[in-house]
Amino acid sequence: MQSEDPGPVQMLGVCRKCNVPLPLRVAKENEKGALWLCATCGTQYCGVLDDDGRGDAHERVLLAPLRFDRSQLAPPPNVTADFIAERVHLDYPGPERRAHIRRPLAAPVAVVPLDACFLPTDRPFMGMACNISTGGIALVHTRSTTAPHLALELTIDEGREIQAVIRVVRCRAIGLFYEIAGPFLVRIAPAPRLS
Repeated sequence: MQSEDPGPVQMLGVCRKCNVPLPLRVAKENEKGALWLCATCGTQYCGVLDDDGRGDAHERVLLAPLRFDRSQLAPPPNVTADFIAERVHLDYPGPERRAHIRRPLAAPVAVVPLDACFLPTDRPFMGMACNISTGGIALVHTRSTTAPHLALELTIDEGREIQAVIRVVRCRAIGLFYEIAGPFLVRIAPAPRLS
């Protein structure tokens, strides 16, 4: 028996408030849409990111705010920080193949694993960033991950906070640790300020 063709994917098209094209589509039967905001006007949408990674689609939407409650997360073990500190000043072997120059970094990162639809899928954890560029980030953790995306929160450069989602393209063992790396996909909307 042949399954029915679900037909064309229904795109959300453009923002109903400001007419900015949105890289979002309606969730299929086996998917659950995440909450997104138009980066221009803040209008909310429930859908699935439909972005092939080319162009500026990632700049037109924000993932709805996620809660990064660091008080509930165990800090990375000191041995992780020591491992990063030793690696931060090492030169990378071979020619640089990245489009964006990476910068060594040793900073704690709050991480929320996300599924293919950008919904939380596992318990949050704390890792340590080991390098960052305008295009992506690498971090070290004591466990591997199978999540296709990670939501990250870290502070760099005198208090500048970054909240973004990466696509996991590498998770490999390095001694007792795992290096997890990937390109930035979308920013996360800031949580509303409590008054």
